[in-house]
Amino acid sequence: MGFLQQVAVFEENAKQQEASNTVQNNSEKSNTVGLLKRIIRMNEKNRLDFFDYVNKYNLSQCAVFRLNNGIFQINTCYGFDCNSILKSVSTLDFWDGLIPQKNTPLLFSKKDNSIQPLYQFFSDKLIDAIDSIVLYRSQDDVILFCSSSSIETLVEDKDFFDQFSSLDKFDFEFAFSNDEAYFTDNPAAAKANTYIINLYDSIKDFIDKQNISDNQKLHFEQVIFYNIFYSLRKCFPKNPIEEADYSINLYIQARNSIPKRMLEQHLILTLKDILGDSSSKLKIILEPLYNKKNNQAAN
Repeated sequence: MGFLQQVAVFEENAKQQEASNTVQNNSEKSNTVGLLKRIIRMNEKNRLDFFDYVNKYNLSQCAVFRLNNGIFQINTCYGFDCNSILKSVSTLDFWDGLIPQKNTPLLFSKKDNSIQPLYQFFSDKLIDAIDSIVLYRSQDDVILFCSSSSIETLVEDKDFFDQFSSLDKFDFEFAFSNDEAYFTDNPAAAKANTYIINLYDSIKDFIDKQNISDNQKLHFEQVIFYNIFYSLRKCFPKNPIEEADYSINLYIQARNSIPKRMLEQHLILTLKDILGDSSSKLKIILEPLYNKKNNQAAN
């Protein structure tokens, strides 16, 4: 079992024990309020969060291309490395030729070599990893680009595309990402060490090496950040995790505390698949639980 998987197992065990001890206390009540707020917001918008969509259908890669000033590029994604994200810039003519019909899913596969025109969007690593791709173009010219081990089944699943259509006007980059009530009221977060994963130097290091415009830099910095954010949510499915400005706060139960340097090294290795050598610039700041308590007492 890998290091990150061990952390998730430890957290699940801790949460089960926590749940049995806190059913009657006020923290559970607060957590319920926080979760209800999140559910209400989702129902009001009548659409899934992008990451929930990826998880629900067990997608290994998923990207959303949107049209801006006659050019398509990735607006949000999961499972892509940075080089592939930058390769997403493409013309309207290309997509009009490849998938001219809207609201009609198409399967592109290595079996019949139909996937060949899509290789321009992949790094060499992704070319080796992906056997088939489904493309779907919504009525509003939002393109779904995804792959999974069951993609040939999903291409026949009407609900899969109906749910994507409920996402297509959504601001993907901020999908329920700032729901402060959930984290404030969550008892697991309140009793945890905070590992602040600072990605600023890593992302800047990668982007500054690219020959792209300033506007593109700002756009792709955000896309890369959220791609990493979704990847860490996948790595730590049982841990509260939230994003801030170029950083991600990971909450790990104090009883399962991990040495900061150990976690840092493992994340550098994990994120190397996304950021390449720029992952080495990643830094973690640890805010122990006792510091939080001391700060609260001082206030």
